[in-house]
Amino acid sequence: MTPRETAVQVLLAVEQGEKSHLALEEALQRNTSLDARDERFIRRVVRGTLEKRLLLDHRINQKSKMPVEKQKPRIRQILRMSAYQICFMDKTPDAAVIHEAVEMTKRAHMQGLAGFVNAVLRAVSREDHWTGESEEITSGIPEWLLSQWRQEYGAETTARMVAGITGGERLTFTRQEALVGEEKLLQSLEVEGCRVEKAAFPESARVLILGRPLKTLTAFQRGWIHIQDISSVLAAELAVAEYRTDGNKMTGRKADGQKAEEDRPVRVLDVCAAPGGKSIRMAQLLGSRAQVRACDLTAEKVERMRENLKRSGTKGVLPMVQDAREFVPAWEGKMDIVLADLPCSGLGVMGRKPEIRYLISPEQIDSLQCLQREILQNVSRYVRPGGVLLYSTCTICRAENTENAAFIREQLPFESVDLRPQLPEILQNEASAPEGWLQLLPGVHPSDGFFVAKFRRQQG
Repeated sequence: MTPRETAVQVLLAVEQGEKSHLALEEALQRNTSLDARDERFIRRVVRGTLEKRLLLDHRINQKSKMPVEKQKPRIRQILRMSAYQICFMDKTPDAAVIHEAVEMTKRAHMQGLAGFVNAVLRAVSREDHWTGESEEITSGIPEWLLSQWRQEYGAETTARMVAGITGGERLTFTRQEALVGEEKLLQSLEVEGCRVEKAAFPESARVLILGRPLKTLTAFQRGWIHIQDISSVLAAELAVAEYRTDGNKMTGRKADGQKAEEDRPVRVLDVCAAPGGKSIRMAQLLGSRAQVRACDLTAEKVERMRENLKRSGTKGVLPMVQDAREFVPAWEGKMDIVLADLPCSGLGVMGRKPEIRYLISPEQIDSLQCLQREILQNVSRYVRPGGVLLYSTCTICRAENTENAAFIREQLPFESVDLRPQLPEILQNEASAPEGWLQLLPGVHPSDGFFVAKFRRQQG
């Protein structure tokens, strides 16, 4: 299977409901003949085609007698992918792109449509002046969402967010300190053609510039690195700030208002934990004191956590199937920390999962807010007096973020913890005062869009 055919297979899977990042990784694993150059090409074409779908469909429809939505699914994806290469990628001549699209159509046993594909793409290639391209179409972001962002964040910040979402993907990681030293890790990555840069925050995170497919790297196979966005790393570090044992403790009073017992296990519940990155990071920071229950809804998600835990060699984490909406009496008032990184619209990670923009709606956001509050009301009962509840989402929608943080503070027996003393210096002025909540925005901050708020359960 050629790289372009692999890209089409991924796009078809996404159209049928699969998540783009999972469909992409599965396709790359199946096609073992791909080299690093092929993999980079496939990733760019898939992401770009999904990001620019509204624009590509607009242009194809101007040149096709058959509207995109009525075309056969494979033809639709061949046209979209090829139009993306013609409009946004310069290294391959248009003629070569068109030729390969025609050949893919023939190999798919649709010879009768080869002429149609050829004609549409040649017309797209010849056009220099497109009309009727609104900001919604050029950005690939639905107008209702652009309007909501302008209302919540202003026009200038919205423009920066749009640019950040479509600016490409940065791969960041943390080192598994128990498995490998920094010098040995850097040498291994350098030998295999990779570069490493320091991330903007937190101190433990690094940016990885790949020189070959990620899963072929010795460091990845041996669990020396854990791939995770810096916003997710930050959430895990904030959750355990009072208990860190890595010699780099954050500032902040102890959970009980006094010095914590240095030898007592720290009981942590990560209620929606898959794929397990935050649980792994918390256990790493807590060391031998870690007693982390990492829960998620399905056996499939829990199995993914087990695989990541095994690969990283992480101890102190117990993965288990548990619906966050269902109360577990044995856990009531027993947890030092509950990390509630809850299901959300995912609007902050559109740069990595571009199909999200076409799937979410205002009605779904309302439904998600209700789900989040249902979970929060349940899992908050597990926090012991003086313990910590950390609420986070990977979205930039205030209904799911600041409104829910206000709900916790006003409707549940918790008080806000000012995050500012616990944040990296670069972010201390970003947190909202006086609550200390933190909203990260793509394009504004060097990370995914992410929200985090920390609360302490009231005594008595």
